[in-house]
Amino acid sequence: NVTTRLVDGTNRSNGRVEVFYNGAWGTVCERGWDRRDALVICRMLGYSDATTKPLGTFKSGFGSIWVDEANCSGSEQSIADCTGNIWGTTECNHKQDVGIAC
Repeated sequence: NVTTRLVDGTNRSNGRVEVFYNGAWGTVCERGWDRRDALVICRMLGYSDATTKPLGTFKSGFGSIWVDEANCSGSEQSIADCTGNIWGTTECNHKQDVGIAC
């Protein structure tokens, strides 16, 4: 089961995207990231809409980068259902961590 959260935002509905997988929190890379991917994260958090935020809007994360090029259609119930490079296969760095607002 995959959990997600938004951190370092001004409230619970915006911030850097983090995903809990394999016992650890990790971030999501911005490569290929768009509103459809953000919609899936917001849906996981109980929101119905999403906006992507420019790089640098929120602080960079640390630890694993779990998701790269998520490739969601926007209708998935979980980021785990998307078809991109999920669970640690990435060439990204934390300056590329995505942020969203729900």
